Amino acid sequence: MFLIPSDASYNTIGWFTGASEDSPIVWETSGVSDGMREGKVAVTINGKNSYHTLLNKLTPGLWNIKLSGPNAGVTRVSISSEKSSGELDPRNLGKLVMPYLQLFKCGGGSGTDGVNIYEMNIPGLAVAWLKKGWSCGSGGCGIWLEIIYNESEASEEECEI
Repeated sequence: MFLIPSDASYNTIGWFTGASEDSPIVWETSGVSDGMREGKVAVTINGKNSYHTLLNKLTPGLWNIKLSGPNAGVTRVSISSEKSSGELDPRNLGKLVMPYLQLFKCGGGSGTDGVNIYEMNIPGLAVAWLKKGWSCGSGGCGIWLEIIYNESEASEEECEI
């Protein structure tokens, strides 16, 4: 949904992305405000929730999603876990796309925290960069991902949390 086709003549996505009737995203902002659009979504991997939250009962964990960019279109998509969870393991996140990722920058990090930036080369889609950050403690791990569509922006990213 948030990647650009390889034959596209543009390097942004439209602000309407994720706004269809059947979209799983619940937008908290109406339209675009100050170059951003924010919402929440339950992410599933192979039909299973990525993590759970214990409320009155076990509930699918939500992810915060933020689109940002100029009026012309979205230049960055940020997705972060709403809560820390023992089910979130940064080593497992992204196994579906790992064959298409090559480390671009920030190859460090530890089991408890870190940042990696990857170049994504998925057949049929334009090259994009994926920034993955994580911080883990006694309450589990919190994870955030950012899709960046411009190589120069990816190059300028910091390698620290």
